[in-house]
Amino acid sequence: MFGWALHIVIDIFTHKDFFETPFLFPLSNIRNHKYSVVWAEPAFMVINYSVLAIVYILIFVILKRKYGKKPR
Repeated sequence: MFGWALHIVIDIFTHKDFFETPFLFPLSNIRNHKYSVVWAEPAFMVINYSVLAIVYILIFVILKRKYGKKPR
Protein backbone atom coordinates (compact mmCIF):
# COMPACT_ATOMS: atom_id res chain seq x y z
CA MET A 1 0.00 0.00 0.00
CA PHE A 2 2.93 2.34 0.66
CA GLY A 3 4.13 1.90 -2.93
CA TRP A 4 0.72 2.86 -4.28
CA ALA A 5 0.53 5.98 -2.10
CA LEU A 6 4.10 6.95 -3.06
CA HIS A 7 3.22 6.53 -6.74
CA ILE A 8 0.30 8.95 -6.39
CA VAL A 9 2.49 11.52 -4.60
CA ILE A 10 5.11 11.23 -7.34
CA ASP A 11 2.42 11.58 -10.03
CA ILE A 12 1.15 14.81 -8.49
CA PHE A 13 4.52 16.50 -8.94
CA THR A 14 5.72 14.89 -12.18
CA HIS A 15 2.77 15.17 -14.56
CA LYS A 16 2.24 18.47 -16.29
CA ASP A 17 -0.44 19.19 -18.91
CA PHE A 18 -0.70 15.51 -19.92
CA PHE A 19 -2.24 13.11 -17.39
CA GLU A 20 -2.34 15.70 -14.62
CA THR A 21 -3.42 14.11 -11.37
CA PRO A 22 -6.47 15.71 -9.73
CA PHE A 23 -5.37 14.55 -6.28
CA LEU A 24 -8.52 15.77 -4.50
CA PHE A 25 -10.78 14.32 -7.22
CA PRO A 26 -14.04 13.59 -5.43
CA LEU A 27 -13.90 16.82 -3.44
CA SER A 28 -12.25 19.25 -5.85
CA ASN A 29 -10.78 19.48 -9.34
CA ILE A 30 -7.61 21.24 -8.14
CA ARG A 31 -4.52 20.28 -10.09
CA ASN A 32 -0.86 21.00 -9.52
CA HIS A 33 0.16 23.40 -12.31
CA LYS A 34 2.78 25.45 -10.52
CA TYR A 35 5.25 22.85 -9.20
CA SER A 36 5.03 20.16 -11.86
CA VAL A 37 8.09 18.72 -13.58
CA VAL A 38 7.95 16.97 -16.94
CA TRP A 39 9.52 13.50 -16.97
CA ALA A 40 11.19 14.21 -20.32
CA GLU A 41 13.27 17.14 -19.03
CA PRO A 42 16.93 16.16 -19.26
CA ALA A 43 17.79 17.34 -15.73
CA PHE A 44 14.96 15.30 -14.23
CA MET A 45 15.92 12.22 -16.26
CA VAL A 46 19.57 12.44 -15.16
CA ILE A 47 18.55 12.75 -11.51
CA ASN A 48 15.98 9.95 -11.82
CA TYR A 49 18.33 7.44 -13.46
CA SER A 50 21.22 8.39 -11.19
CA VAL A 51 19.15 7.74 -8.07
CA LEU A 52 17.96 4.42 -9.51
CA ALA A 53 21.55 3.40 -10.30
CA ILE A 54 22.75 4.36 -6.81
CA VAL A 55 19.93 2.40 -5.15
CA TYR A 56 20.64 -0.71 -7.25
CA ILE A 57 24.39 -0.48 -6.57
CA LEU A 58 23.73 -0.14 -2.82
CA ILE A 59 21.41 -3.14 -2.88
CA PHE A 60 24.03 -5.15 -4.78
CA VAL A 61 26.83 -4.16 -2.36
CA ILE A 62 24.73 -4.94 0.71
CA LEU A 63 23.65 -8.32 -0.65
CA LYS A 64 27.21 -9.10 -1.72
CA ARG A 65 28.47 -8.41 1.80
CA LYS A 66 25.71 -10.43 3.40
CA TYR A 67 25.74 -13.42 1.03
CA GLY A 68 29.21 -13.02 -0.50
CA LYS A 69 31.56 -15.86 -1.34
CA LYS A 70 32.12 -18.12 1.63
CA PRO A 71 35.37 -20.03 2.13
CA ARG A 72 35.21 -23.74 1.25
